[in-house]
Amino acid sequence: MDTSKARLHLVGIISYGNGCASQKPSINTRVTSYLSWIVSRTGDATYCIK
Repeated sequence: MDTSKARLHLVGIISYGNGCASQKPSINTRVTSYLSWIVSRTGDATYCIK
């Protein structure tokens, strides 16, 4: 979270696993790899894309 502006930034998603920092492996997804697909599917939503 960017505390100076009270904004959340989604960077990754746990695709499979028991959450962060567990002793078991997990599979993560980098959101930026799918950003163009997300934007193309969400119509007239408002975005803050850097």
